[in-house]
Amino acid sequence: MTEKEQILVAIQALEAQRGILGDAIVDVALAPLKEKLDALSSEMVPKIQEGERKLVTIMFADLSGFTALSEKSDPEKVRELMNACFDSLVPIVEKYGGVIDKFIGDEIMALFGAPVAMENDAERALRAALEMMETLKQFNRKMGVNLGMHFGINTGLVVAGGLGSEGRQQYSVMGDAVNLAARLEGASESGEIFVGPNTYKLTSNYFEFKELSPISLKGKSEPVIIYQLLDTRKEEASSRAIKGLRSPMVGRDKEISVIKASIEELETGKGGIISVFGEAGLGKSRLLAEAKLAFHDQIRWVEGRGISYAEGNSYHVVNAALDHLIGIAKEDAPSIISKKLKAFLRENH
Repeated sequence: MTEKEQILVAIQALEAQRGILGDAIVDVALAPLKEKLDALSSEMVPKIQEGERKLVTIMFADLSGFTALSEKSDPEKVRELMNACFDSLVPIVEKYGGVIDKFIGDEIMALFGAPVAMENDAERALRAALEMMETLKQFNRKMGVNLGMHFGINTGLVVAGGLGSEGRQQYSVMGDAVNLAARLEGASESGEIFVGPNTYKLTSNYFEFKELSPISLKGKSEPVIIYQLLDTRKEEASSRAIKGLRSPMVGRDKEISVIKASIEELETGKGGIISVFGEAGLGKSRLLAEAKLAFHDQIRWVEGRGISYAEGNSYHVVNAALDHLIGIAKEDAPSIISKKLKAFLRENH
């Protein structure tokens, strides 16, 4: 029994005792109960969420194949299959920090960056899309079906907040960025992930894309340049520098000297740890890139990238560093990994 239900039972019991206790006593006893009931009732009414401008990555993921199944199968079976499919896909969105905005039939609308924003929301959305594609393949094999999926993903400024009537609102986003994501999903076909220009700019260091010819989309006065997401890069860029631009690093002589001294000690057999701290945008990645470039002929440089969406993945950084050291690529089959590991052990025995 909820607290509200308990209070209502107590009020009813007191009302039944008016003839015995008298109105004065019952009214005094009822006053705090009614105040508490009013407070609980006001808490249950959804509060209007004021809109705020946010940079958000919007994902539209559309499942295809359910219409064909509906013609041959019982609607209840189709509904169960759709729910099972969503049960496989939704946790992937949540794994990468996204939230489900709504289900539109057999389509998912998800947000990355609202209500909680992270510095790499666009990257998280694309990684989620790729994993959802792979998970759907496994789902098809397990269930003996042939469902497809296609995506539209875009990043831009939106107004986020409560949408709906005063008494019934749902948190969502509105803006041109949302419309473009929906149009991209509509333009894509099964197996394709279409990405808007803003998302591409934010993630081009980490993924392989195919630039498509500009297309005319409903609601857009000019053709839009879009990109098809293919896969993650085999060698992800460690620096956020703009491609094709190069400038000398200044004001970091002290830090470079510390790294140089540590490398000299490493050559004598003495290891150590260097920690680089700083706010976002201060040049941590640039410092490491310069150090790698300056001392590449003195040491063997092995990298393992820590990622914020792998909190529950034990030893992720260590595994990534070992893969880099041995030369294991993410697409290598187990037999290839075994051969590379044996060759590495022979060479370094």
